[in-house]
Amino acid sequence: MKKPELKIHAKYCLEKLIDFGAEKAQVRIEMSDKHELNSAVGEMSLYRTISDTSIELTAIKDGKKGSMKINKLNEKNIDEAAKEAVEAAMSSQSDSANDISEFAEFKEFKNGKDMPDFEMMYDKLKSFLEYSNKKYPNVIIEESIIEFNAKRGIFLNSNGREYCFSTGNYGFHAIFTGKNGEKTSSFNYTGLELKEIQDELYRLGSVDTLIKQAEEQINTQPIPENFIGDIVITPDCLSDLIGMITENLSDHAIYSDTSLFAGKLNKKIADDSFTLSVNPVYEKMGNNEFVTSDGYEAENRVLIENGELKSYLLTLYGAKKTGLENSRTKNMNYIVESGNSNYGEMIKSIERGILLCRFSGGTPAQNGDFSGIAKNSYYIENGIIKYPISETMVAGNFAELLNNIKAISSERIDFGNALLPWIQAGGITVTGKD
Repeated sequence: MKKPELKIHAKYCLEKLIDFGAEKAQVRIEMSDKHELNSAVGEMSLYRTISDTSIELTAIKDGKKGSMKINKLNEKNIDEAAKEAVEAAMSSQSDSANDISEFAEFKEFKNGKDMPDFEMMYDKLKSFLEYSNKKYPNVIIEESIIEFNAKRGIFLNSNGREYCFSTGNYGFHAIFTGKNGEKTSSFNYTGLELKEIQDELYRLGSVDTLIKQAEEQINTQPIPENFIGDIVITPDCLSDLIGMITENLSDHAIYSDTSLFAGKLNKKIADDSFTLSVNPVYEKMGNNEFVTSDGYEAENRVLIENGELKSYLLTLYGAKKTGLENSRTKNMNYIVESGNSNYGEMIKSIERGILLCRFSGGTPAQNGDFSGIAKNSYYIENGIIKYPISETMVAGNFAELLNNIKAISSERIDFGNALLPWIQAGGITVTGKD
């Protein structure tokens, strides 16, 4: 659907919300096309194109807010959804923090291609499967997907704010398991988001490393004894830690005062070596989001700088609820700044520890305590990575972990949607399976 047609539909949606009684209203329409080439168990299996439409209508009346989502752009569906959104608002609780973004001049954002290179997609996936099957015969590529995602959309509200946007990017995802006879490794996976795919897939991100590890992890051993020591969090596992951080910076955690970081803006919450940012519009990232959920032009934002908390992740609602700043950003495209330590030196410095490659655990407790299973991970002793470990529990306190960072690697892995180093932290309890 072309931009003028999207605008006509968005204006119609807005008019119907107002007609049904909304005092303030906003509309977001997104249309996406996914071109996807799949493989199953190491063989090409499926090519398909999936199209989707998402329309979100939001109404505010007397401080009460209601929303409806639909996936069909016709007048009947829009009329029904607009009416239901206003009715939902009327039956909800009044909250003075409910609002829409103020007027802003029209802007249009575009990044990436409109259509994929189908021949390139086929060649890259075929080459990846041939390489993996030949070099790692004991690894089964359970599923691998190369895709191209194109999205176009419009945001419009009753204050006159209007943004149009379109993006296009490639994605790659793989799930794999080591297998030799009756023995198997724990499954592992990886993913990338890229504007262009110029190299072989196995050379990108940590794809080759993880597949190699899957073969190594067919044969695991328990740790020799329980201990308190160091962990080295790999770039692949670091997103779990970042997720714990960003969850504690979001609307509900802050205004409900349940966040570990409530009241700590511009205060130290991590070691001086740690700097984290979100970068929705950084052009070198594989995917960009230009408009926030509440209709602001998205910005790149530093969350933690040299260990000091610089920003929460508050929407317009969260900002009005707390009296703090609206972050005007999107929780995506993480960058952790590199440190001064070489990865090899980090390993050599550890008397006893774990190379934590994947973490399987629940959300930390309100006080920050966490525990979970170290999956696809390795035992470190006297500066040497000794062997892959069987089911092993790691536990600690999330807030203490951030302050117990000992080193951050100078090397980083570029996943297209994240740029992440290895991080060494101390004070972690490691427990073997009884």
